[in-house]
Amino acid sequence: PLVGFFGGAFLMFLLTLMIHRLRPRLVNNVFGKLQLASSAYMGFSHGMNDATKCMGIITLALVSGTKAGLFDQVPSWMSFLHTPAGSDLHKLTLGDTFESWLPSFLNRFHGLPPEQAAVRAALVVLVGAAGSVVWGSIVDRAGVRRARLRLYVMAALCVASMAVLLPAFGATGSLAPTAQFGLIALGGFLMTCSVGPVTAIVIDVIHPGVRATGASVLALIQNLLGLAAGPFIVGALSDGLGLSTAMTIVPVFGALAAGLFLLASRSYEGDKQRVVATTAPQPGAAGPLPTARAPA
Repeated sequence: PLVGFFGGAFLMFLLTLMIHRLRPRLVNNVFGKLQLASSAYMGFSHGMNDATKCMGIITLALVSGTKAGLFDQVPSWMSFLHTPAGSDLHKLTLGDTFESWLPSFLNRFHGLPPEQAAVRAALVVLVGAAGSVVWGSIVDRAGVRRARLRLYVMAALCVASMAVLLPAFGATGSLAPTAQFGLIALGGFLMTCSVGPVTAIVIDVIHPGVRATGASVLALIQNLLGLAAGPFIVGALSDGLGLSTAMTIVPVFGALAAGLFLLASRSYEGDKQRVVATTAPQPGAAGPLPTARAPA
């Protein structure tokens, strides 16, 4: 940092000596354009520094985990990757997609002022938030006897949300606005079925020593490939086909998500049992030291 500071100050001193006799207008014209290049390079180098710092931390965590034997029982790629991938596909139909495009949809096709359309869209989001709690509880209960039933229930709910949202947006113009909004709200209640269970399922198949890292990677994947991609895809489809058609197509991703959840169910129970066996106390291992009793 000191070299950069004094080096930059020295360069500014030399630059001042070179241009102090030039006309201000000429200096402004030339350096006004050069500043665009310098600011772009500063942003590029700043991003490279951030990226390398994250890469270094991730590499250190991977090397440390490998040396400690934490990756000796890595979960199958089936349940570890298919579950987040299914979540990403399902998130294309919810979250930022609804928050971004539902107000515009209600404004265009229901004739609502922007402020009323935003209020109704917020209501759908709140209904979805309540649904995430309800479906999380149901998925937990379904997995008490057989763990893979969690993924079966999630797959069924993904198909159900698609079955509701497809006609909800596909019947635009032929369905009464009140009835259409009711179907959209019901779809919003169903579409959050994977919000909580996906995290629980992924955590089940990760060694406790790296669960924080696994949860962080899951959040990154969900936001980058699911929530961030959804509004972009809807916008691209809307430009070519119209907003109503775009909102009708996006729920189809729910069927793809259901398929990935079913694929993940094939190895979920085995991966979960492998993690339990890895973390269970070994026979003959020393137990906790007895605590000393206070004298009477």
